[in-house]
Amino acid sequence: MIDKNFFNKKYKFYKKKKNSLGNLLFVDRERIDTLFQLSIFSLALSNKFKLNTTILTDQKPNSMIINTYIKLGYNNFVSGFSKKKIFLNPFLLLVSLYYFTASLIKIKFNGFNWLINKFDINDILIGDLIYDTNIRYEQRFINPKLDFYFLKIHFTSIFRFLIIQKYLKKLKIKKILIGTETGSRNHGLTLRIGTKLGIKNYAYFRLSKNGVSIISYDKNYYKNGIDCISLKKFNHISSKISQKKVNNFYKNRIKFNTTNWYTNHDYVISNQNSIKGYEFLKHLQKEKKKKFLFASHAFADAPHAPGKFIFNDYYEQFTETLKFAYKSNENVIWIFKNHPNSRLYGEKKIFKDLISKYKKDNIFLCPERVPVQDLLEVCDVVITGRGTIGIEFACLGKKVVTAGSSPYSKIAIAYEAKNKTSYFKYIDDIIKFQNFKKSKKIEINAKKLLYIFENSLNVQTISTKDLSKDKKYKIFLNSIHTKNFKRNSTFLLFNKILQNGITNSEIYKKLIKII
Repeated sequence: MIDKNFFNKKYKFYKKKKNSLGNLLFVDRERIDTLFQLSIFSLALSNKFKLNTTILTDQKPNSMIINTYIKLGYNNFVSGFSKKKIFLNPFLLLVSLYYFTASLIKIKFNGFNWLINKFDINDILIGDLIYDTNIRYEQRFINPKLDFYFLKIHFTSIFRFLIIQKYLKKLKIKKILIGTETGSRNHGLTLRIGTKLGIKNYAYFRLSKNGVSIISYDKNYYKNGIDCISLKKFNHISSKISQKKVNNFYKNRIKFNTTNWYTNHDYVISNQNSIKGYEFLKHLQKEKKKKFLFASHAFADAPHAPGKFIFNDYYEQFTETLKFAYKSNENVIWIFKNHPNSRLYGEKKIFKDLISKYKKDNIFLCPERVPVQDLLEVCDVVITGRGTIGIEFACLGKKVVTAGSSPYSKIAIAYEAKNKTSYFKYIDDIIKFQNFKKSKKIEINAKKLLYIFENSLNVQTISTKDLSKDKKYKIFLNSIHTKNFKRNSTFLLFNKILQNGITNSEIYKKLIKII
């Protein structure tokens, strides 16, 4: 039950400007846990740049989310896709059918790889967004196919693209606020079109109880990755940090004595231990052969959000690497570890069942609760899509192989394969030539990079430590980022924040300064 007090009171929040300098398109994420924070962000953008706000949402007119926005003063809404829109836009329907039919023929003959890397509208690549949406649910990464589920996503994405493109031009949008960059719904498509048109965009890069981080994406974000740090920026930031400070942070991190912005609580979860886990580590330590660790991603995660990827998705990388390991000689040991988030998507069984089909003395399924830091110490090479484990492994000066762009692509701490051929050749060459020599330079740069990421130095950040006067907002953040999150408590807490006037809050003032 939602707090009635919220809807019974009047608030001074957003108000349409009579002399605006243009429009802000605020893309609604359609979730209560992010609605209020994004609304504060949108208000700061609107006021600083003197823009009127239009909200892009697929919520129904009488939904709780729409009613909440109205209560905050918003009254201009547009939608991305609906059946009604199809009939009201016959020309866009015809254009959509053309792209839909032509692209299906291409996919039929060239496969989903063509969709991912080649499908565009008006020179704006969107096929990767469509593919990521298609495999997100129902474990569709196992066997992607041209079925009704995909056809529906494909057509609606094309039509949605054309509608959003029309909005951005017709409404003369000056700024864009999004909640996420992934998928072929309103957010992903708005960002892709907006960057092509040169419209400045803003997003919360991180939202946690530690605070918030702000990011704006450039036009090549989908090639380099959403959080890829440039070498120039890395050198600039790291030049201001002493190696002693970096080393001390690293020592404290592996003792779990640091506040980690980048890995948040994931690092602690991945280092949980068990008797079975330690027995597995002891067994590996006795083995004299070199050890390759394959660290999988969650299969349902968007594989193209972090940039270019040489496989269609993370599941394909896993299956093809497993087959390679099975066919290769037995000079090395292979350990296959699933992602901690696999449990959320029901992927653990898929992972385990497939490995059981490729039984071999040198292929092991990593048990649950094997401390990853100890595992890295035992292994000689790590193979990942582009996971954080790549940085952690490089901190030991050891070899890392990735299958696409990553946050650390530009820092040369890992071998980044450009295609499948080079990916497997590099792994094969390491095995053949026993090239396991550690690199001190890689170790130093990796530790610096980990320090930068974990302290959120690469993006504009507002820490909860800097919000000493915003006690209510800090409580609000903590309530959202908890396992016991309750919708009603969110309204209650936000109600208290609004009582003092949102423009008087520290979070609002700091957002105004950094945008």
